Amino acid sequence: MLRKILKPFVGILMLLAMTTTVILGNESTPSNWAITEVNEAIGHGLIHESLMEGYRQPIKRYEYVLLALSIVEKTGRDIILESEYAFSDILGHPYEREILKAYSFKIIDGYGNGLFKPDANITRQEVASLVYKLMKVLALDDDTLIQADTQYSDGIHISSWAKKAVDYCYQNDIMKGVGKDQIGLDIIRPLGTTTLEEAILLMYRLANQEQIINAPSIGQITIDENNTDSTVLKEAGDLFDLTLFSRQFSEETATVLLGLEDSEEVRIVDVSDRSALLSIGGNSTIYMVRDSRGIILELNSQTNIDASLETLYKELLKAMNGNDFVLGRIEDGIKGLRNNGIRFEESIGETYQIMGYFDDTVDDVYIVKFHDVAR
Repeated sequence: MLRKILKPFVGILMLLAMTTTVILGNESTPSNWAITEVNEAIGHGLIHESLMEGYRQPIKRYEYVLLALSIVEKTGRDIILESEYAFSDILGHPYEREILKAYSFKIIDGYGNGLFKPDANITRQEVASLVYKLMKVLALDDDTLIQADTQYSDGIHISSWAKKAVDYCYQNDIMKGVGKDQIGLDIIRPLGTTTLEEAILLMYRLANQEQIINAPSIGQITIDENNTDSTVLKEAGDLFDLTLFSRQFSEETATVLLGLEDSEEVRIVDVSDRSALLSIGGNSTIYMVRDSRGIILELNSQTNIDASLETLYKELLKAMNGNDFVLGRIEDGIKGLRNNGIRFEESIGETYQIMGYFDDTVDDVYIVKFHDVAR
């Protein structure tokens, strides 16, 4: 009798064990429709090591933070923590610092009352809004036109605050439908939870579309081999890829640097993703940097500003700015400074500041500065 009872019971246990194995196996690998893009995202370093399992599980808010920060890091942006106590419910969380970084970079928001809810799930319309917010903060596509009349099978369920973001993601093939209705409209399922693999695909497609990954290489330059300045972090003769540098300034600016590599007068003393230092003729330098203040292009010369030095400075300015009025004002300022020692200082709108003067407090040096505050 006992054997008769145990036999079906053992069968049930075996079935449960098999089911559990199948579920766990499925969770450890992406779905068939997602596996190619997930693997490509992994290959490009977009997936945090803690996110390489549970692909079909709903993504949590802190997990989205890890995905978003990987995109930010690929752009070469710096993040400065603005608050150590932004949310009361992340204290002691394993990824507390990452959440604070994302909040400081303004790519996430809280729920109010000092809460972030790091382990809460995210709906599909929420993740679309977060992706759109990330795109706007990074200024990846300022000229994006979004068609307002896009129709979805379940469009009535998309919240008004999420509609523009869903439209953007859908129209740019970042978010796709989960099927079609009887008349061929895509089903968005805006209130459904987003799985980890779905979120990975959204972020990967954004990074791919905006050439955060797979960007064409701008080229490499060599740090001056004769440089003996011990303050320079890079070794003389090192090669540096200008791809990330070009995103911080412009491709045109990177191209100008490439053209200087074989120059006999100009030495590339140092370069990073966000700065470059050039030495011209041994008595002059041009320094460019992009940081929390914006973009700064500064010229320093221990001799008067000759025509070739002015030409190089204006070439770099035009490459990174392209505003003819600003260029004209710089030309007029340098002319007065060189010929008559006339100091100039001017704010152009709320965006640009220029100045030039002769400083004899320590060493006799001519200084010209351009500052793009908006950047």
